[in-house]
Amino acid sequence: MKAKKQYLKTTEWMWLVVAVLSLVEIGAQWTIDRSRAYLFLLFAITGGVMFVLRRKARLAMEARWKSDQGLSDSDE
Repeated sequence: MKAKKQYLKTTEWMWLVVAVLSLVEIGAQWTIDRSRAYLFLLFAITGGVMFVLRRKARLAMEARWKSDQGLSDSDE
């Protein structure tokens, strides 16, 4: 179960990295190629939304796992 929690957290943070890197690329491409900057804007929005959704899903899963275990964290 601990490996699954780590995987969920890693996936969540990878989406945030995608969003941040896309924002950086937007700044770099804005004056050079506006259409490419808009593509990265789409990536940034997608990354941010996915980060929030994955975070909510992970927190809900952890709450469910904690209630299933009778509020004991014996696997951590």
